[in-house]
Amino acid sequence: LATLHLRITGHGFGNTYNAAQFYNNWHYVYIQTTTSSFTDSFQIWRTDCHRNPCIPPPSQYPAQAGWCPTSWTRTHTFLLNPTNTFTIQYLPQPYENLCRPDNPSCNPTTHCQPWSNSCQYNDSTHTPPGYFITAHIVLWQQATNTPTDLPNSYTHTHPPVHVQILPTSPPLINISGIIPGSTIQIITMDGRLLHQTQTMTSQTTLALPVEPQWSILRILPPHGKAPPIIKPILLPFTTP
Repeated sequence: LATLHLRITGHGFGNTYNAAQFYNNWHYVYIQTTTSSFTDSFQIWRTDCHRNPCIPPPSQYPAQAGWCPTSWTRTHTFLLNPTNTFTIQYLPQPYENLCRPDNPSCNPTTHCQPWSNSCQYNDSTHTPPGYFITAHIVLWQQATNTPTDLPNSYTHTHPPVHVQILPTSPPLINISGIIPGSTIQIITMDGRLLHQTQTMTSQTTLALPVEPQWSILRILPPHGKAPPIIKPILLPFTTP
């Protein structure tokens, strides 16, 4: 298993469409392998900035591209086939900023935002648009060493585990086939622990208001009973 992780944030305002911090556009990823090709489109628009109580006044804070003040940046994750050679290309939606000083046809009234009212950048109400982008490829593989705290043998074999994600609000994740006493963890691909609980039954349902992303479901049976289970899952979107 290999995964591509993208974090993208838009910056600059006072421009055409108030880009890029306050402009909601599309982003595209093209993945070409020796045997297939894959295209995906996504948006980085954050509409949950108002939920942060550290921002005064939170109820009036606008949506923006990819980030909120004092908040983490959302990760967009794509599955890759590590057995193939692949080429990855990222492209944002085509855009031209007509409100710029080197545009001879710039009209502040029609091309710029009312508060800037100028084609010149001023490092205050009118700044150049652009994106900050970080990208990582993570290769997941079975560990080659065995931790010393794991038993040499197990008393049980783990029964088949079934995972069902229900499109409710918040989304419900139903897990069955669990060895009672197991610890259940849901971890993002970048290592954040979203949820951890212990269940004393063979079935449990979790309610998780989270963003859409590939995550890891990890089930840790009681010590010595069975080996851990790890499953990739796609968590659904929940409207704030």
